Amino acid sequence: MAKELIGYRRLYDSIGCSISNQQELEIHLKMEECDVVIYIGDKPKRGIIITTKEAGKFIVPREISMMGEWKFFKDATASSYPRKFFTEIQCIKSIEVPQELSEKFHKDPKSGAHNEIIDIAKKELERFTEVCDLIAGVIGLRFHPQFIRELINDNLFVIRNTDDWAYRINGSALEILEELSLNQNGIQKLETTLRGVEQASSEAREFATTLFQWLHRAWSERDNVSKFLALFTPLEVALGKFEKDKSTDEQQELKFNKIKELIIDSEEQEKEQLLAYFEHLGKLQKPSLATRFETLANEANLPNYEMDIIAFRKFNKSRNSLIHRGDSEVNLQVTVSEEENRKLEDLVERYISWILFRDQIVYPSRWRNNKR
Repeated sequence: MAKELIGYRRLYDSIGCSISNQQELEIHLKMEECDVVIYIGDKPKRGIIITTKEAGKFIVPREISMMGEWKFFKDATASSYPRKFFTEIQCIKSIEVPQELSEKFHKDPKSGAHNEIIDIAKKELERFTEVCDLIAGVIGLRFHPQFIRELINDNLFVIRNTDDWAYRINGSALEILEELSLNQNGIQKLETTLRGVEQASSEAREFATTLFQWLHRAWSERDNVSKFLALFTPLEVALGKFEKDKSTDEQQELKFNKIKELIIDSEEQEKEQLLAYFEHLGKLQKPSLATRFETLANEANLPNYEMDIIAFRKFNKSRNSLIHRGDSEVNLQVTVSEEENRKLEDLVERYISWILFRDQIVYPSRWRNNKR
């Protein structure tokens, strides 16, 4: 085996920023087995990659999709980028790779060996991004967000020598769209549906607006974690409407009754006051989100609702993990895949539709089981 230096770099446009009385600043740190290099100035160490031709966001049936083009400048000041002051954060780490792969990488720059090494480096990406999030957050909070306001580049790289490295460009993903045509039946149903919205109470419209604001955000969101949270939120808001007497958490109730019995059987002189206070706390206690969704699913009785209950418990666990991952007592790693988001999107849309319209009508999609 051989050792190679791999890394991850973020380059920010530090809009409106400068350094008094000097051109640049470079700071070296050691964190989580990584060498961290922070550079602020006009000549970032890993250069700049600029877009020379914007890529499209979508693949549309029977249309030519625009593919992006990029150009690398080792000297950022020689590029056509409109501003010339940057903040760059690098995380660099030594990893082991097969000897043959290392030799190929150093002897033949066109061999594609750097891509194989970068594939190995992907295992470190989560830790690299966490370190960059930390450093960028400190700079933004303690000095000013303008230093890290606009992300220009983020990419993995592998170092050949002091002056040469290979990198991989992370372009935007293209979303595959569907070919849609509204027929006469659809036109009639659209008008009927919108007339129904017109006749709805202002309270009902306000409630629906809140849910749709989050759905709009989720539909346009391209980051998996942000999309997951945006999808989960409208259903969580809707479940807040379920009253306590509609849903009961059996485990919660068992624990409540057990504690109540212990108070009753105790020798405490003030047990009547304790019991009254505990009863008061019980009235304030809400059923868990999973319990409220189970109540909703049972009431809606949509096809395969039992599987929806199981799926929601899993999604709720992921959501709690995402929210609580800053808790020092919670040791976890959470990732959200595109497939998980599609499943959550299907579940959320079906139940939001039932809550608002009391039916199971949602738009057809290649990702949805349209035979439900």
